[in-house]
Amino acid sequence: MQILKELREEGRAEDMQALLDHIPYAKFMGVQVDRKGNEVTTILPFNEMLIGNPTLPAIHGGAIGAFLELTSVIQLLFNTQCERLPKTVDVSIDYLRSGRPVETFGRAVVTRQGRRVANVRAEIWQDEFNKPIAAPSANPSGWISPSTAKHVLDGLGGRLDLVLDGGPCESGLESTIIDCTGEVARLLRPGGITRDAMAAALAAANCNPQIDIAEPLADHENPVAPGQLASHYAPKAAVRLMAKTNTANEELIGFGTVSGAGKLSLNLSPSADLVEAAANLFSMLHAVDAANIVKIAIAPIPNTGLGEAINDRLRRAAAPR
Repeated sequence: MQILKELREEGRAEDMQALLDHIPYAKFMGVQVDRKGNEVTTILPFNEMLIGNPTLPAIHGGAIGAFLELTSVIQLLFNTQCERLPKTVDVSIDYLRSGRPVETFGRAVVTRQGRRVANVRAEIWQDEFNKPIAAPSANPSGWISPSTAKHVLDGLGGRLDLVLDGGPCESGLESTIIDCTGEVARLLRPGGITRDAMAAALAAANCNPQIDIAEPLADHENPVAPGQLASHYAPKAAVRLMAKTNTANEELIGFGTVSGAGKLSLNLSPSADLVEAAANLFSMLHAVDAANIVKIAIAPIPNTGLGEAINDRLRRAAAPR
């Protein structure tokens, strides 16, 4: 982005307002920046065009989402001084209360920063900072997904006052994402609904039941769905796949006849039940991280049925970060 280079050459690399004025939809919405030291606050002045529900009235959810995303981008630029405008990979938003027709504020924190991917947590509020109207969903992107209320609390580092505990997730895996915009459906992210089940549903609807798997992304490509990054769902520990024994200082998570070994001796499913293994996967990865174990070995998992989704998560967990 040329403006980033120009600001840096002029010694104005931290002039976030000048940068915002060159982002078309930020300029369109009138987003402003207030910086005090290292604290950056974004401001969305109220405008009638932002109203999505005239009955309440309330600000449109799309405007709130765009403002939350801009807040994250500005904070990341401020932290990294990078030369290009960051590209958003995935945005997950919980709308906590209606956005009233008043001025709205935002702040963000970079929670994790790698060479190519950073995770940013943002909140936006109106009258009271401790009553946000929107915030990210319940887990930091790129890390192990939560499958219990405790995982949510641990992952967000005590930044929540209350989590409603409805028990552990039954399936353990995230949703299946399928692209049906072309002549042949593409599986973007395998999940709790298997490819065979989706093919049967397509056939029942008199559609082409063929489902292709989306090709791995090249370095310059942006994901079109959550969970497509090469490294994702990753624990703190290094992960080794297709293991039947463990090495020194390594925790082996077993499956079927391959027994768990190490400090915790975990087995995704002693009976080799893929449904049980899927339900236990993230919970056991969380348990290993909580035990401060630095290396994980995972037993082979059949790549059929739910095994396709389990292996997808494990490959991304084991990828270089």
